[in-house]
Amino acid sequence: QYLNVSNALYSVDKAYQGDAAKLAGKDLGQLITMMAEVGGLGPIAKAAGKTATGARASAIASKTRDLIAGGKKAEVAKAGHVKPEGNYSLPDDPANTYRAPSDNKLRADKDHPNRTGTIARNPDVLKGSKNYKVSQTMTAKELNQAMKERGETPAWRDSKGNVVQLGTLKPGAKIEMIVNEGQAKKISEGDLNAIGEWASEVKLPNNIQSARDAASVKRAWKDDSKGQKLYKIVLKVKKGSKGIETNRGVAGAVKDEGINRKLPGGVIQHQFKNKIQAADSLELVGNPIPLR
Repeated sequence: QYLNVSNALYSVDKAYQGDAAKLAGKDLGQLITMMAEVGGLGPIAKAAGKTATGARASAIASKTRDLIAGGKKAEVAKAGHVKPEGNYSLPDDPANTYRAPSDNKLRADKDHPNRTGTIARNPDVLKGSKNYKVSQTMTAKELNQAMKERGETPAWRDSKGNVVQLGTLKPGAKIEMIVNEGQAKKISEGDLNAIGEWASEVKLPNNIQSARDAASVKRAWKDDSKGQKLYKIVLKVKKGSKGIETNRGVAGAVKDEGINRKLPGGVIQHQFKNKIQAADSLELVGNPIPLR
């Protein structure tokens, strides 16, 4: 119920998203009390250091009373367990929500705070991994700026002071990658030089759009608009090799202009420093998996 109340603020007036977010840490009883006073919005606006117009206060108070009373719930469905496969969010959707492809409605997600679809929207600062030896770190902002200067799309999430680790992916480590049909065929035949430059150490969804969202892979980079098939492959660093030099960090959000959609990213990704060296040190695990 708390999530329904909080998300009601978003659905009625996006100008007050900040107000609702600042109340996220308050308990349900306090929030309902605040809603009940002075038409609903006044105390909330005051708590955020803002003032409110009567029209906005009336609209939001009315919407909130409906939700508290168990009335109208069309905009925000009842919070419940999430089956994440295929879920997604729109660029302006609030945290703690998701949409299902079946009906596109905004839903509260009590089981996965701060998530959008299957991937964390605001993950903690990058943590270490037993499969990765760090040699140095840089701020994500520094690397993104360098990419901009080269005319490339910034790839790293740089909120919350996120860093990118530079180091070696150790033998035995597994990663996943989205590839097109031509790449999948060559890789299956043993030509690992057909791999891409980027991979995820997090398991990717089997749904095309969910995988794109998680790994921030635009359609222009892996095109399936004309019926081309896309696949997910699992690769393992060969035992006995020296490992693979990569940059490791959290995938940042990108705008996919082809479908007018924000891809939120969120997986921990690896950028190969030398793709030829990576191809020599990797082996395919199983068969390519078609994305639906």
